[in-house]
Amino acid sequence: MEPVRKTWQEKLQGNNSCPNAERFSSMITRCHQTRSLPRYGSPPDVKEQQLRAVATVADLRRALKLSNERRSQDCKNYAPERLFSAKDTGRAHVCESEVSLTQAVVVPAKMQIAVQRIRRRHKPKKKIACPTTIRVGRLLPSVQECLNKFWSDEVNSDDLLRMRVVFRSMSEDGLHVLCDDLPELMMRCGFHTLSEEKCKKLVQEVTVFDYMDFQDFTDFSEKAILEERKGYRQLLKTWEPNSCDNFVDPVDNVKSFMKMLKVICTRKSVLDILDVAGLKDEPCNSPQEMLRFLAAYQACEGFSKQEVSSLRAAFKSCEEKPHAVGPEGRLIDPKSLSFGLLRFGGIYFVEAWRAMKHYQKASAAGVSFYEFLVCARRVRETQLQQVAEYVETICGEGENFIEELRSLCRPLGFTLQKVEVVEICQEKGIGLDGPLSLDCAWDFAEHVRSCHGFRKAEQGEAELAVLKILELLNWLGLGGALEEAHQMLRQVDFNDNGVLDETEFLRLMRLQKERNLVSYTSAYCRLHLGDAITRSRIFAALAECDIFTENHLLEVITLKHGIKTASVNFSHAGVRRGSGKQPGISWDTWVILAEEARKVTPVWKRRSASFKEAEVSELRKAFGAEEVPVSDLIWMLLDSG
Repeated sequence: MEPVRKTWQEKLQGNNSCPNAERFSSMITRCHQTRSLPRYGSPPDVKEQQLRAVATVADLRRALKLSNERRSQDCKNYAPERLFSAKDTGRAHVCESEVSLTQAVVVPAKMQIAVQRIRRRHKPKKKIACPTTIRVGRLLPSVQECLNKFWSDEVNSDDLLRMRVVFRSMSEDGLHVLCDDLPELMMRCGFHTLSEEKCKKLVQEVTVFDYMDFQDFTDFSEKAILEERKGYRQLLKTWEPNSCDNFVDPVDNVKSFMKMLKVICTRKSVLDILDVAGLKDEPCNSPQEMLRFLAAYQACEGFSKQEVSSLRAAFKSCEEKPHAVGPEGRLIDPKSLSFGLLRFGGIYFVEAWRAMKHYQKASAAGVSFYEFLVCARRVRETQLQQVAEYVETICGEGENFIEELRSLCRPLGFTLQKVEVVEICQEKGIGLDGPLSLDCAWDFAEHVRSCHGFRKAEQGEAELAVLKILELLNWLGLGGALEEAHQMLRQVDFNDNGVLDETEFLRLMRLQKERNLVSYTSAYCRLHLGDAITRSRIFAALAECDIFTENHLLEVITLKHGIKTASVNFSHAGVRRGSGKQPGISWDTWVILAEEARKVTPVWKRRSASFKEAEVSELRKAFGAEEVPVSDLIWMLLDSG
């Protein structure tokens, strides 16, 4: 502890704000001499170093106390009336008290930080638990095997088999792959630092053709492994974890490094993978711990234990390819790959899979569980990257939390109203005061996808399993032509069975609602409903949205929402008042009014047998108030025209 004490003596002597620096240094030395701790000799063990660190802080506090006592004693020995007045003397004592208080609080705090760093430097490093050798599935490497890749240049038989599977999935004829597909192929193999430029450079060293066979791909992979290792080494050198702060969450250290690899992880997935890697109680601020996490991430393809179980169940539910069992295990029909992804992640998961550039390339010989997990990982990485980009863009716009969530969902295909955002936040237990983080945005987006952006009151029971899409749209008052109906059916029929189940039906309704919201927004802006509104403007706006309602129905709808179109008097919460003009309504209020009109109008038409309001009045007048015999019905119809 002698070097630490000398360092603080030098700091105290060089501090101009401390008038008693030499006195502090002498008192610290005197306090050490009165202690029974050894000062010289052989280096003490760790426990003695910890005790000396605590004694050093205590000695400094004792020295400060003695210094304050001597200062107060010196002030009493002086004659204050000769130098100061009573008022000035009080001010001097106050200033000296402030200085003493500052030195008594700030200096020991700095000393405590220095002592903690010394303790951490001499503290023996606890050994990390041995990596597990358990495999998630056939062909999937264990954590130990993935960890060996960072140190060994050997390519064993399992590595060759995995390379063969991925090579076959990206090959048109099963024998060759295009060199342009190599970046995606290496991403499927778990490479993260291999850019397109590096791939092109390595390809030039292997072949001069635009394609390569499996032997060329093996040579390319050996060079790619060395390049990947070099990339990890460079990233670990530039990575700056919070190694001097025990209060930093290990998840933050992991996420910061994975972000350098352009891999987005949620907090929940990081915690699960840390458990698999045996780093649950580790700070994750060293390269060794980071490599262990990367090995665990590759061993489970970035999924948690619960997600791997769901993936295994979805894989088992797929149709098995007959007489296709090899070293990679059970193989499923490539046509049922989308069905398995649908069982695991839902229709939006399959939509993202179909939108990917290489989704259609699957091995004709069959899809193994390893390839199934690789496809699911690529889709999940794409979805997380998309949400992360939206969050980064939205957070810089300075909107409130609800508007940020609405802005997040628009590019995802959901135009939500304010009341819908509030209800979803209440269901998920998300506070409305923010802030918007990646985990919060991901949970919100996943919940919106699960309910297709509809509120509970809008979803209903949905007992219909097989529906004719054209008749369904007409029955709901949504309209549409036959060709449009076939196009929408192909878009939402994810299991390719030609009919709609409940989930596909809700997806169809979401697509239809998004199309309606586009027409609502166009009519709202073109007719300036936010500035002023009249009955004729409402009819014109509804007509632009293909909603042709009756006069009395519009009156009922507007009164229901507090809008009186006759006198243009509004009481709805979304109404805005103009200066000297007729008031307008907000976009949310207009959407509610248009949706109500779209739902009520077909119901009224079915009740009135598609007759107009004037025609219904004539029929009612011809019918009378009493019942009539059936024989007189023909004459009554003739009277009604």
